[in-house]
Amino acid sequence: MAIDDRDRAVFAQALALARRHDAQLLLLHAASPQVSFNRGATERVDFLRQLRALADVAGIDIRVTVQTGPVDEIILLHARARQVDLIVLGAAHNKETRRGLSGWIAERVLRDAPCPTLVVTRTSAPHESTAGAVLCAVDFSPASQAAVGVAMEMSEHGTRPATLLHVVESGGTGRQSVHRWIGEAEFDRELGADALKKLRSLIPPSARGAVMARVAVGEPVSEILRAARRINAGLLIIGAARRTRIGSRLFGNTGQLIRDARCPILAVPALEAAREETEHLTRLAA
Repeated sequence: MAIDDRDRAVFAQALALARRHDAQLLLLHAASPQVSFNRGATERVDFLRQLRALADVAGIDIRVTVQTGPVDEIILLHARARQVDLIVLGAAHNKETRRGLSGWIAERVLRDAPCPTLVVTRTSAPHESTAGAVLCAVDFSPASQAAVGVAMEMSEHGTRPATLLHVVESGGTGRQSVHRWIGEAEFDRELGADALKKLRSLIPPSARGAVMARVAVGEPVSEILRAARRINAGLLIIGAARRTRIGSRLFGNTGQLIRDARCPILAVPALEAAREETEHLTRLAA
């Protein structure tokens, strides 16, 4: 087990969130079965002891678990069994593309997680997710609409700037149906105007001063990363779609965001929207 600054950054993010929300912290080390459990055991025990001590000093209730197995499966197993509210994990540097490293693991986890997942990238600044502007990428899927709800909460009732971004794919599908006398630029503007109207409808009146709606045209990942840099985002929020048979074997757009983002990424599953709707209906019934 190699301990590096990424592990410390991940724990720092988790500890800051646990302190802020007065939550219990579950520290899980999933040991890959492909590596001998005794390899680096002394280093692992010492490091976990250090993290426990930091939590104790911060007054955080912490539970530590070490288990051997496929890393993504172990993380998901504990998340479901313990009904956690948030998973916090790290991602590998964009040069670490070998299968099995944490960039792949993070992508697998966030797509099947029963709760939101915070991915701390190698280039994330310490505690960055708890401050700074919020960028929420919206494609109007159920998962991204759940992400919008979280972005509204993260904007802290207008005290934290947030931006909702939709990207109209340049040269994407659907252009074949456009009449030939309608130019591409006009088509993009029409799609952009429609998307902007939809985005603005998602922003409650009380948040319209602090939450902005923006539409870009181009390749989605590139435009999302460009927007995150432009507003100096401290957190990028995306919707997490469940894996398909093909998607489970490919490192697609989500994987590219994980590799290249300069801030933490919060992935929100579609079921979060269903949960919020159920809670809303329950409150109304009461």
